[in-house]
Amino acid sequence: MQTALPEGGRTSTARAGYTMFTATANTSSRFIDQLDNDESITAVGVCAGTYVNSIQLTTSKGERPVRGGSGGACTTTALANGERIVRVSGQAAAAINQIAFHTSTGRTIGPFGRTGGKPFSMLVTGGGIPQLRGLYGSVGTVNGIQLVAQLNVLNSAAGEGSGDAFIDRIKPDQTVTAATICYNTDAMVNSIQLVTNLGTLPKHGGAVAGELCSTYKFAAAERITELFGRAGAYIDALGFRTNTGGQFGPFGGPGGTEFSESQDTKQAFVGLYGGINTWLSRIGLVTPVQGNTGDSALFADQLPAGERISHVDVCTGTNNGLNVVRALQTRYRSGSKALPLHGASAKTNRVCTTIAFNDGEFITEITGRVSDVLNSGRFRTNQSRVFGPYGGADGDDFLVRNPVPNAFLGFAGHAEYGNDGDNGYMQAIDAAAPDTFEIAAAPTSAAATKGWWDSVANWPLLAVHAVVLPGGRVMSYGTDAAGTQNAQFIYDVWDPSPSPGVPSHYTLDNTTGTDMFCSSQTLLPNGQVFLAGGDNRQQPGG
Repeated sequence: MQTALPEGGRTSTARAGYTMFTATANTSSRFIDQLDNDESITAVGVCAGTYVNSIQLTTSKGERPVRGGSGGACTTTALANGERIVRVSGQAAAAINQIAFHTSTGRTIGPFGRTGGKPFSMLVTGGGIPQLRGLYGSVGTVNGIQLVAQLNVLNSAAGEGSGDAFIDRIKPDQTVTAATICYNTDAMVNSIQLVTNLGTLPKHGGAVAGELCSTYKFAAAERITELFGRAGAYIDALGFRTNTGGQFGPFGGPGGTEFSESQDTKQAFVGLYGGINTWLSRIGLVTPVQGNTGDSALFADQLPAGERISHVDVCTGTNNGLNVVRALQTRYRSGSKALPLHGASAKTNRVCTTIAFNDGEFITEITGRVSDVLNSGRFRTNQSRVFGPYGGADGDDFLVRNPVPNAFLGFAGHAEYGNDGDNGYMQAIDAAAPDTFEIAAAPTSAAATKGWWDSVANWPLLAVHAVVLPGGRVMSYGTDAAGTQNAQFIYDVWDPSPSPGVPSHYTLDNTTGTDMFCSSQTLLPNGQVFLAGGDNRQQPGG
């Protein structure tokens, strides 16, 4: 079970597929309403009181979901035929306090809500006639009331093509390290893909025979500030400029109309959005959100492959008079190597306790109490040992389960960093999860061309070597049935789609007595597998 919190909740983050419990709005549920190019906004609905409780767009294709909670006075305002939203303004602090929509006819819809917070103004830009292409942000909870915590506009994207919408949003702890654009010099831009310090983001677009691909590698602190090129029904040519004066491209064909979309060079690059219809059909810059971005930093531990966590250091102390969890740090290789410290540094007033795990032991549950900080934490392991609680008795109960079935990869969450006095504490906590893939509940329509990750399956051996056979079966080998590599390894043939009543795995004995551990495989024209390599060393009696 998951124990609900009165403020905040369990919320998904795009990175790493993990979730976290928190009681503050800055890690609230994110949303995006992105309109198709042939879709227009026909009405805007706002419910507001002290804050903006909810926003809802109505378009030429119907009502979009309500973003936010209930409460406040609700108003729905229709747009006239051809009337466009050209600017969104308001005030924001812990959440969106007030909002107004300014239209192409000079009309102001609102303001809704009450004054308070820092004023903001978001101008709709891009394209020949700027069109608001949607809103994105997050929904959070302040003083027990669910409301709009963050908000920003999606500007008109360059390009007119339809297709599947996409958005790459760069998180606070994420930076872009490289970008690749693939194109045809006589046609258009086929795809774009970003690489970050936390992994490679999805490739947006398709592949075309004879295409060329160019990659730009970013220097430290360098970021995209402008997109430019040419666009019509598709993105004909695309390039970008950076805050350090760098330029990449444009690459692509000669068609389309010139476009340029830029942002303040002091702003962080927070992503790209657009559409895919075989090729890249639309592209635009995602702009930073207005509202509560929080004063704490998002983190997620990344344990090196093949390692296991051997120790966890839990540090407690006082924050604003309350006893809380001040810092967390995990160590591996018998404690000789450490992942980054989260929270208060060693210079602060804190007391630390070290948890040492047995061989094969790992954390399965994290429980404790949370308010606007992590008041306490308790850790349960797969060997039924419980450590803690560490911290104080304030806050509300929470429960987080480790999503990894046979290991603990570290912590994720939010931390306020500091090195003196009360500065530095844990604000939200979760168990980190692998960020290489997310397991889908069922195959999607794209599974046949893009693949699909399922849950971990049992295998008769450790598949050191594998080869795909005619018809789609897979032969693997490398160890015996106990997982030991030696000359007596066995073979396995796996059929991913067996007939009813027929087992999917066939295991075959090794009758040669030859150690083929470092072998290679070649599939012969007749469908047989030729194995080359190994030696004639045998086990006793082999």
